[in-house]
Amino acid sequence: MATRLSFSEFDAKLKSGTLTPAEYRRYIEVDPTADTVRVRFKPGALHDAPPPEYDVDHEVYLAERAKQERQVQMLAVVGLKRVLAEGDSWFNLPPVIRPKAIADRLSSNKKVAVKNIAHWGDTLGEMLLKKEYLAEIPKFTPDWFLFSGGGNDLQESLKRGELVLAYDASRPIAQCLSPAGDGLLHEIAAGYRALLNEIAIGFPALRSICYAYDFPKPTYKGGKYIGQYLEKKSYPKTTWDAVAKVIIDRLTTAIEPVVKAFPNAQFLDCRKVAAPFPFFDDMHPNTEGFKALTHAFERMLGVSPAPALAVSVKRKKQAKRGKKQPARRTKTPRPKASKRRTKPTRRAK
Repeated sequence: MATRLSFSEFDAKLKSGTLTPAEYRRYIEVDPTADTVRVRFKPGALHDAPPPEYDVDHEVYLAERAKQERQVQMLAVVGLKRVLAEGDSWFNLPPVIRPKAIADRLSSNKKVAVKNIAHWGDTLGEMLLKKEYLAEIPKFTPDWFLFSGGGNDLQESLKRGELVLAYDASRPIAQCLSPAGDGLLHEIAAGYRALLNEIAIGFPALRSICYAYDFPKPTYKGGKYIGQYLEKKSYPKTTWDAVAKVIIDRLTTAIEPVVKAFPNAQFLDCRKVAAPFPFFDDMHPNTEGFKALTHAFERMLGVSPAPALAVSVKRKKQAKRGKKQPARRTKTPRPKASKRRTKPTRRAK
């Protein structure tokens, strides 16, 4: 069994970029007690305890940002389109212990040079307060700005028991949102308007892409992020997917017209894109789902010619052609008669 790292050894390897994937898995885990994505040390994994003020979630994020900075500098030199991505866990998830999210996967696909400032767990309010995107745009000079926000605001409201009404069998699921939930959607729409207005004024030539997530799967893996809170509001498990669909549909209805009001902004409707694939948990797609979502962004960026569905159909056709076909009966050709004339035999005199 490998010797456990001390805290100082772990911290040094993390900051130098030499922590291996196996060590990530051994020492770090997603906090099972947090309502949004956040990492922590596995209990007892280190040889000694870290200082009380050490925020491993923040340090892991900074280490990943530093690694990504080194990669994007090399890709930008190649002459690829530059993309600045701001957002939450659908754009950026903790490395190794979670699948690559959309902006992370855009970066690893290397069709565009991505500077990803998204941080798992961030709310739209936090992004608007920090305004990191306004500082990074003039430094990175991107061709595109991608944005993912509002999901954690909805999540926190759901955890507080404010987003949806208590279950009532006589009320249609389409009317499940509470007045507080309706108000939050208006706040999110206003946040998008403020952000896009800042970009339009400060960087009028910069093109933006926004979306409103895909439908989550609240019944998946125990409903850690969504399902458990719907259960507390007495919703039967059979209604959870329908409630999640209402929330995302209403979020789309709130965001889409705001985005389309800006000439250089585009709205990408990602609903049902990840539906054919398993999810990692009840909020986030698994690798194949994130791949499909990334393809959708790449198509809008103009760097991916074929949709993922077309690729899968092509593979099915190839597989079908590869199957053994029943042997065909072939006719044995008859020998052709010779066309040469034979001389008649003369009788002996």
